[in-house]
Amino acid sequence: MKRQVYQALDSSHEDARTLAIRYWYDVLRDHPDFKEGITSFLEKRAPSFDPWDPATISDPAPLPADYVRGS
Repeated sequence: MKRQVYQALDSSHEDARTLAIRYWYDVLRDHPDFKEGITSFLEKRAPSFDPWDPATISDPAPLPADYVRGS
């Protein structure tokens, strides 16, 4: 999250939004920590995250070709 904020600091709103979507597609949506965070919130319990894996992707890939802007 910090990386995304710092990368988008001097960007336009649209560029920052696109970067956030790129992180979602490539890094966050399938990451076990994201799933645990949502599950623990819904179950009203403290999250139990695995230790940080330094091999986690840090820079997102470009958006997929089938991404439709504004959807």
